Amino acid sequence: ELFAKASRRATLLQAGSEVSRNITSILDMDVLLASTVHIICEEYGFYYAGIFLADDTPDDNGRTWAVLKAGRGEAGRRMVEQGHKLEIGGNSMVGAAIRDGEARISLDVDIEKVWYPNPLLPRTRSEMALPLFTKSRVIGALTVQSEAESAFSEEDISSLQMMADQLAVAINNARLLHDLEAANKEIVRTKTFETIATATGETIHWVGNKAAPIPACVSRTREDLGRFLTIASDLISRSDVSIRDDPLGHLIIESASRLAQKYPELPKDVERLKKKPLKKLRQMLDVESVEEDLDIIAQSANTILQIKEDLIGPARRQKWQASDIVAVVKDNIKSFALPAGLVSYSVDGVIPSVKIDPNQFGRVVINLIKNAMEAMDDQPSPHIFVAIRRADANFVMIDIADNGCGIPEAELTKIWLTFHTGKAKKGGTGLGLPACLQTMEAMGGRISVTSQVGVGSTFTLHVPIFRPGDDSI
Repeated sequence: ELFAKASRRATLLQAGSEVSRNITSILDMDVLLASTVHIICEEYGFYYAGIFLADDTPDDNGRTWAVLKAGRGEAGRRMVEQGHKLEIGGNSMVGAAIRDGEARISLDVDIEKVWYPNPLLPRTRSEMALPLFTKSRVIGALTVQSEAESAFSEEDISSLQMMADQLAVAINNARLLHDLEAANKEIVRTKTFETIATATGETIHWVGNKAAPIPACVSRTREDLGRFLTIASDLISRSDVSIRDDPLGHLIIESASRLAQKYPELPKDVERLKKKPLKKLRQMLDVESVEEDLDIIAQSANTILQIKEDLIGPARRQKWQASDIVAVVKDNIKSFALPAGLVSYSVDGVIPSVKIDPNQFGRVVINLIKNAMEAMDDQPSPHIFVAIRRADANFVMIDIADNGCGIPEAELTKIWLTFHTGKAKKGGTGLGLPACLQTMEAMGGRISVTSQVGVGSTFTLHVPIFRPGDDSI
């Protein structure tokens, strides 16, 4: 008998230890609960075990329920699938244990007044329901059932209650973690929407600033061209017949007539100009001013298109393909038509094919070379050094280094932020480097920078190596 008790105690300790290990190692709550009921039945030799969790939300009749979350065997599986539940405080040992916060133990269910005869567990003769406590709150109950009468010893009850207490803490912690993760997701979601709204507002602001000069330039250009055309028409109409009858003469006169109909003030304006002295006329009818306005229109339009491309380009679906990275880099740099000797290359060993979208990656290279050229504006001997080598088994590494002005340390983390630019006076949009970052991350690569003011900057690209059979290509 002593040996049997010692053996039983060892079994209980082993079962408790295994459940404790699972509580600390199994993160999936469904797996943990299923594992616990399995261990209880296997180690204790009981017929059935199940875990109910309280649902504090009352139904239409004001009743609250305990829902089965894990059950042993085929019966347990079926009940979980069917959403089996027992009323808290109703005619069941589980409901009573949760309501009262006390263990309910029946060594003979046939004489138990508060007991639910489950048709899927017809062989039950003994049952205990142990409340799952967290501090002063009951969150559920553990039910253990046996085919034998008087099946539970004092040691069984105390060890199972200890196990139930541990399980309750684990369940509560899991719920807190779930709530924390949900709250964190909501924070991230809110911050994401705020970022999108901010970026959208900043985009509209930038586009508005770049578009602002266009209407005035268009108005001045239209006015100047109208004057030139009207004056030309007036001169032709007062010239000899041969010029008036020339097709070009006809065309100018007809065009001026249409303009006069559309802009009635134009002929009067030209009449006033005729009375101006020659010096004043030269100021008012200046072809160079027209060219300047056209340049402003072109520059503003190009900047808007660049903003659009930097914003939308990286978000386009990339068309991956195995590519010769050395050729892609050199071809894109060649498009700048830079003076001989300004760019030098170092290619270390055999470079494997990489997995890129050549067009998107080409924009990254172009952006970095453009930045390097602008950084070297005041450099008497500008030079760009491009080094390509295999970094490891997964990446090819590309360094693009310049000997320009460098980037202040305080700016190094800001350069990746949308609309942050240190080149506002040179027409920078603050979108190029964020677009490079987005493109590199989309292809599974990386981009980083090191820089020293007065020495220069080095941008480093890690480009993923192509693997035959890659499903993403």
